[in-house]
Amino acid sequence: MRETLGGTDFTVVEPGACEGALTAPLRASGLTVTATEPHDEFRRRLSGRLGTTGLTADTLEELASKRHFPADAYLLAEIFYYIDDISVVDGLPTDLLLITSSPEFIESSLLPWFSGPGKGKWRLTGRRTLVPPRMDFLVEGVAYQRKRGSVGLVCRRN
Repeated sequence: MRETLGGTDFTVVEPGACEGALTAPLRASGLTVTATEPHDEFRRRLSGRLGTTGLTADTLEELASKRHFPADAYLLAEIFYYIDDISVVDGLPTDLLLITSSPEFIESSLLPWFSGPGKGKWRLTGRRTLVPPRMDFLVEGVAYQRKRGSVGLVCRRN
């Protein structure tokens, strides 16, 4: 975030913040973060952890249609699984999208959209492996869990 933004004196909106796993360290780094979480229970846990300042129940679609939270960047972390139409990002009041998702979802859905229908409004300016894929052994040689990993994209409005 700091590398892309160039520091910490910036505003970020994090739709679908869940319980604030990213929100808390981003705020601690000095960024002004508005966290949105439409799910009542996750929002209750988030507000218990971080307070209610800068917390709303808006969905990504509501943020795009209302445009009431302009920001230097929107952090869209693992949220596209819940979105019917990727073009909703066109309505967000920002020129910078910071996206995280699984490598498979990036390749199968996001890159084709940003190089196809989204190409006229957005350009991909960065890509980085955030967490490499791995296998976690729960019981050595018997049970394991595959972790897909995470890739980050930086997209700027044309």
